[in-house]
Amino acid sequence: SLSCCTLTVGQSADKSEILIRYYNAFGGGLYNHHKGTGLTKACAQWVVRGAVSKVAASHLAQVTWLKRKQMSIAAQWPSCKEMRRTAVHQLQILKRKPETAQCQVSMTWHYLAGFFDAEGCIYVPPRSLSLHLLISQKPKE
Repeated sequence: SLSCCTLTVGQSADKSEILIRYYNAFGGGLYNHHKGTGLTKACAQWVVRGAVSKVAASHLAQVTWLKRKQMSIAAQWPSCKEMRRTAVHQLQILKRKPETAQCQVSMTWHYLAGFFDAEGCIYVPPRSLSLHLLISQKPKE
């Protein structure tokens, strides 16, 4: 249903402290998103719905960098059915083709370390004395 907004954040269960912070700050619920099997780690999820999600999105829009537009849309979730369809369409566009955010804050080592922890890869090419640190995201198709 488009009548209410739902925010969800997933995180590997062994590093889920941020989800507890979201829960303590905004309420909602903490859930097991999926069990870990083999090399795949278990994943926890924080979920908040309704009016509380608009409040949470409003606060998160002020501090987020990459998802600011999505949080702003969620914070102003419309009550009009037609406007909700437009908002969903905007979110789908941002999901498929995220806009490049203009960095208005200085990049810190803590931020970079967190981003590398989530998206990074250490690669040692065969027959080479070099080491590559790679941070990338490829769009889901």
